[in-house]
Amino acid sequence: MIRGHMLPACKECNVGTMTRLADLCGYDADTEAALVSMARSVTDSYPTDDDFSRNCENEGDIWGRLEPIIGTDDPYAKMKREYNDLTLSMEGTLVERIRSAASPAQTALRYAAVGNLIDFGPSEGFTPDDLVALIDSAPSLDFVVDDSAELLERAARARTLTYVADNCGEIAFDKVLIRELTRENPSLRVTYVVRRLPILNDNTMVDADHARMDEVARVIDNGDAHHAAGSVMGFASEEFRRALADADVVIAKGQGNLETLAGNGRADIFFMFMAKCALLAQGCGVEMRSLVCSHGSPNGFATRRPAGAEEKGHLS
Repeated sequence: MIRGHMLPACKECNVGTMTRLADLCGYDADTEAALVSMARSVTDSYPTDDDFSRNCENEGDIWGRLEPIIGTDDPYAKMKREYNDLTLSMEGTLVERIRSAASPAQTALRYAAVGNLIDFGPSEGFTPDDLVALIDSAPSLDFVVDDSAELLERAARARTLTYVADNCGEIAFDKVLIRELTRENPSLRVTYVVRRLPILNDNTMVDADHARMDEVARVIDNGDAHHAAGSVMGFASEEFRRALADADVVIAKGQGNLETLAGNGRADIFFMFMAKCALLAQGCGVEMRSLVCSHGSPNGFATRRPAGAEEKGHLS
């Protein structure tokens, strides 16, 4: 388990998101310096405490201060649309591949998991070529933590499923998976949850509308007015809380949702993500770029350190 949320590496990563933002969006050196200075000031105001989910709050505090510097709180809007268009253009091909597979739902699940690579936050970097290569290999990839059979079995007999979304681009693969789950279980009703406000390249209602997600699911936002990454329950709307608590099955995509939901409220969640952070990967007991489909927290990962844990050391 990872101990303590604002480790030095996490602070530097959150500050580093501003350098990557400036590079990806073509801001000049003065603007980059202003962004980095702001992010460092915000991050330095956070104490080191026992709540790892505050890492996502910290990201939101930084993002909420972008507009005075760059004139927008959604600097990746154009890039998000481009990735959404790219993956949506693959939708028909993916459906054909899935329907011709020996296990269509399993294949759809792998595409949805691979789509989680699309992320402008981690320092590892990402390109469209990475996406195309991984999509081609998706059917043959294995989950390192694999509770996918249980997830699909429960979805096949459930009446309600809440799907907590993550990044742009992968929304097309989420849509393909939801369509397959509801094809196999016509009684299934899905609620798809996006962020209320922009943060990094996470999905908002704008992205869901562009992808026509309402064709396969009821779409809501999480109610968070703080720009936080993941799903910080202290910021959540009552509508999202009900969708999370009342669903027969919950799928939470991405590392941010793991950071904020693991050990924090409902325990019965299927976490699905690709490990893109070395610190989080180690905490989950997996290698970088591993695919994970875990019923509950992988390797005991939790957002809070258990009472009585040793103070020294950040990882165990």
